[in-house]
Amino acid sequence: MSAEQIPEAEVAVKHEQEVAAEAAVIRGYATTLTPELYLKLWPLLRKPIPRWFIKSVGVVKGKPYASTGVSSAQVQVERMDNVLTPLWWRDTATYEKEGTLARVVVEVGNLGELPLVCRGSYGGVDRGSTAGNVYKGSYTNAAKVAFARVGPGHEIYLDAVDLDPDVHEQAAAEQVRSHPAQAGTPRLLTPEECAKVVKATQDAGLDDDELMLLLGSVGVDSTDDLTTAHAFEIRGILDRRQGS
Repeated sequence: MSAEQIPEAEVAVKHEQEVAAEAAVIRGYATTLTPELYLKLWPLLRKPIPRWFIKSVGVVKGKPYASTGVSSAQVQVERMDNVLTPLWWRDTATYEKEGTLARVVVEVGNLGELPLVCRGSYGGVDRGSTAGNVYKGSYTNAAKVAFARVGPGHEIYLDAVDLDPDVHEQAAAEQVRSHPAQAGTPRLLTPEECAKVVKATQDAGLDDDELMLLLGSVGVDSTDDLTTAHAFEIRGILDRRQGS
């Protein structure tokens, strides 16, 4: 690290400490994460990641395009811990094809209860010096985008599918398939389609207040703002709710 980078690093660390302090004030002595409390903490999850924690990578072997992303998934883990404490969130990973393909799911909520928010992503690598490095690389690729979909680092991955550092062809395909917004600009739902979404939530037992919380969890304030990507995400949440 150069002498010029030290002040920038200190500013970045101080920024995250300030986020943690602000979150602690909001949480107070709460031992349960309610939807209301989560919505107060959510803006802190979405605060931009300090520039010092962001890296840009040029064209390298296995990835024929330049990309920008979080230097380490640990940066996003720290933001989750700072805002929600380790008790109010968790991530799980499943692997396929000898670890070269991973799916990471991040859940926010109380242990033993249905999550308030659940987001996931595929990621993968094609190479690694050891089996452990392959699994680690696949996890990292998937986790960075999964965390961004919950909040930390979301600004970096807007309108981009970044499977840094190596592209796994099947992972890329699953990424687009699992989150249509990444395949292009999602269109707004028609009034008829919005009505179907609302009916699906009612059939799942949600009342009007719960519908508004559900809309907030996918990033919109009104059914008028729903896109095809939001509808896909809401369907997944309702499916998990009904299957629990």
